[in-house]
Amino acid sequence: ELMRRLIVSSSRLTSYVNNILNASRYDRRHLKLHLTEEKVHHIYDQISDDMQMRASTQGRLLVADIPENLPTVAADANAAGEVMSNLIDNAIKYSNEGGLVHVMARAIPGFVEISIIDRGIGMPENVLPNLFHKFYRSHRSRETVAGTGIGLYICKAIVSSHGGTITARSIENEGSTFSFTLPIYDTVA
Repeated sequence: ELMRRLIVSSSRLTSYVNNILNASRYDRRHLKLHLTEEKVHHIYDQISDDMQMRASTQGRLLVADIPENLPTVAADANAAGEVMSNLIDNAIKYSNEGGLVHVMARAIPGFVEISIIDRGIGMPENVLPNLFHKFYRSHRSRETVAGTGIGLYICKAIVSSHGGTITARSIENEGSTFSFTLPIYDTVA
């Protein structure tokens, strides 16, 4: 159990460092993505073990529903995996003990949409417009959960660099849904 916790902590620290480096690269216009044809479930598979370990260590249940027959996307697999990791990690952190974090994906016109849904503490509506600003953390999140305030900023930067969009919906005390899109490969090939 101690080793599992150490692994989770070191992975989280690595995520923080990567976020800081990528935010700096994005700000200087040096964030480079190498888009290739990818399957969304393969991108998720690269991070799933780490995410499952984080969820179980925090007493959360992580469930993924990513159909294998989705269209392929034009994506940098490492960067897209980083977006998923950040969003799943946030959902785990802001969920309640024993809570469910659900990752799902579906095809929409021109894109595949990936959503991360939790039934955790949620956020008030007035917080949502600022979520993707660098270093923004609501007063409630600063009080209850450690973080840097750049995870969502870099998620938006990566998703925008792919030509996709990222959105957040939330109801306080009921949970949050973060969704982002990646372009279908055939539409940009």
